[in-house]
Amino acid sequence: QAAEYLRQIKEQDKDGNDYHMTLFLSANTSVADLNDAAKCGVTGIKSYPRGVTTGSEAGVEDYSKFYGVFSAMEALGLVLHLHGEVPGECVMLAEEKFLSQLHLLHREFPRLKIVLE
Repeated sequence: QAAEYLRQIKEQDKDGNDYHMTLFLSANTSVADLNDAAKCGVTGIKSYPRGVTTGSEAGVEDYSKFYGVFSAMEALGLVLHLHGEVPGECVMLAEEKFLSQLHLLHREFPRLKIVLE
């Protein structure tokens, strides 16, 4: 799906811009998906905590369930794009409370490229 979308975008682009495609991290994301995605030009995976923003109903509740995916991302050089919030927290504290999770992910996957959004 990402490859087809990228093809359509490039078809419309007469300037030859460089595009970076991402996938949405969900419970259905597999290592095989990552391998296929990397082959077709996907550069990262976007993660939203469940229920914190529009369209995040299928988001992440527990990052430890994705450690196999993160390990594969590390090996493939894919970037993890994190929407850094803790669900259920006061909106003013949700990002600050996420920092401990960010530190844990970095400690477990030191070569994983992470963008905190």
